[in-house]
Amino acid sequence: MLMQKFQVFGKKSFSFLETEFGFKCHLLADGILRYETEDVFVLVGYDGRRSYELTLDLGQKGTSTERAFNFGEVLRSAKAPENIASSYQVIQKNPSKRFFKHSHKPCKAMA
Repeated sequence: MLMQKFQVFGKKSFSFLETEFGFKCHLLADGILRYETEDVFVLVGYDGRRSYELTLDLGQKGTSTERAFNFGEVLRSAKAPENIASSYQVIQKNPSKRFFKHSHKPCKAMA
């Protein structure tokens, strides 16, 4: 039941990836949505069994071994200050959109 709700909520909440950035959504498994462009993928996960947290991972497609980087790794790659916490909370959609608008640069740099 929770996973079905996540699929509906997740697709609605991250639909801006499709409408504004040209990603296509694929359901990988219960609790995991994968958004893709030709070069980049975004994994949105939901831990419906323990912490009930969302996870957000980014990666570059077309490499010999696809590796996803979590949000903290992307921030460190973008030279975020070290005093920024390792866990994050987003309560509005606009900061997320700004992040995705610029996220392709750190992904390519880390690959």
